[in-house]
Amino acid sequence: MCKSFDNFYIILVSPDESTNIGACCRAMKTMGFSNLRIACPKIYDENKIKHLSVHAFEVYSNRQEFASLEEALHDISLAAGITRRIGKKRKYKSFGAEDFGNFIFDKDYGKVALVFGNEEHGLTDDELAKCSMSVNIPSSPVFPSLNLSHAVQIITYVLYTKAGLYKNQSAEKNTQPKMGLNEIEDLAEKATNSLKGIGFFKLTKDKDMKIFLRDIFSRASINNTEREKLLVLFKKIEGIYKSRNENQIKSD
Repeated sequence: MCKSFDNFYIILVSPDESTNIGACCRAMKTMGFSNLRIACPKIYDENKIKHLSVHAFEVYSNRQEFASLEEALHDISLAAGITRRIGKKRKYKSFGAEDFGNFIFDKDYGKVALVFGNEEHGLTDDELAKCSMSVNIPSSPVFPSLNLSHAVQIITYVLYTKAGLYKNQSAEKNTQPKMGLNEIEDLAEKATNSLKGIGFFKLTKDKDMKIFLRDIFSRASINNTEREKLLVLFKKIEGIYKSRNENQIKSD
């Protein structure tokens, strides 16, 4: 195997079928992925999972379960929501599967989550909003919907093949610890509050801006040193604005 995928996590959100979970485990192991998380789990038939996973049942045995997607992402630095539905209303930044494979090895992103939705309806708007970006697998418009395990197989295959192109660059990357999505969320909120403090949101919505900034910070692989500098920057902008307003009031 050309690269370890220990920092990648496959997250299945509220999967319905035990057979699909088993097939996902098999798809993961064939491409060298072993970290499985299930968000909003249900009661599953382990015999069916074992039957479909063949020799990859340990992937399921070692799974982690979380009551919500937000909890499943608690220590993740960058999350990619796999969805067939694209557009600005769904996500500001969207990649095709091949482009995502090139993007994800460009920097050290810490822990990366590949998030797959329910078999029937995929990821909801709210679930996708919790991700840093969306990834689309091109398919025929006549019948664009992919089976869950097939989607997992395609994405992990793309990453497996792309990883070999970047294996010699890993030593050159910055190894400083990356922020988790909860820390990135906090940074985006503080930045948004500073913008709110200078009256920026007379023109736009603060909730949309917060999501926009959070996703950019996540894709930029921000570390803690950069986070502190950004916090100082936004605070200075807010302070300068308030100081000018106070001086203006005094001069009037």
